Amino acid sequence: MASFCFRFRGALLAVLAVYALWQAEPCWEGLKLGLTWACLGEGLRLWAIGYAGEPTRGEKLEAPVLVTAGPYAHVRNPLYVGNLLNSLGVLWAAFYPWACPRAILLWLLAVALYRILVTHEEKFLLGLFGREYADYCTSVPPWWPRVRGYARAKGNFCWRKGLYFERTTLIWWALTWGLLVVKGWMAL
Repeated sequence: MASFCFRFRGALLAVLAVYALWQAEPCWEGLKLGLTWACLGEGLRLWAIGYAGEPTRGEKLEAPVLVTAGPYAHVRNPLYVGNLLNSLGVLWAAFYPWACPRAILLWLLAVALYRILVTHEEKFLLGLFGREYADYCTSVPPWWPRVRGYARAKGNFCWRKGLYFERTTLIWWALTWGLLVVKGWMAL
């Protein structure tokens, strides 16, 4: 099941996103608050992709090197944390005020999927990098970032790489927010 979830993670999350956008009833206050969370999430994703690059984007699980610098020095899963912040922002915008049971259920489904993905990836990375990854895991939390970075951080940042490999996500991000703004404007 974990392999299936990893391979089709984009499609599984797209189903949740399409449902949320279809049911969305955005208002301006929700859009402002949601966009703030989503910008934080996408900023974190860009920062992480600038370090990790292409191997994080495919259907096949791979890791040519263990990247532990940048956001990876503070949290083991910055891409997934960024995705959850993005999801929170979209749901906040779509269903403000944050009291809609559908929005809460959708976010909890996303959290559950990411937990499955992280468990799958961590088994893979432990098998590939062994003690190096185990030491990293004891120093860096999986979900909640810590302020002090990992002491033995490795990796280099490249904006060009980050923007290049995040381009499709950025297009979908812009389309999602464009749709939410249009739905909010039409509701006036």
